[in-house]
Amino acid sequence: MAWRAEEKVLCFFFPNQLVFLRQERHLRNAIKIEVQLLIVNSLHQFVTHIEAVTHLSGALFRIAADFLSVSFNDSRRGHG
Repeated sequence: MAWRAEEKVLCFFFPNQLVFLRQERHLRNAIKIEVQLLIVNSLHQFVTHIEAVTHLSGALFRIAADFLSVSFNDSRRGHG
């Protein structure tokens, strides 16, 4: 999964899942919208994906990382 710098990417967060909404400009400024679901199995995998979207702000990255780290920690409680 690779995004070009001119593309706009919106990111939505659900438990253990990210939804990326990508707006990509094509001929005559038509906009193609793709929705991609990523199942996030680890924070490392999330970091790998998010770093590919280089124009996401540092603040959004920190919010997302905090969200997922809390989500994963909560999901592991009480299972052992």
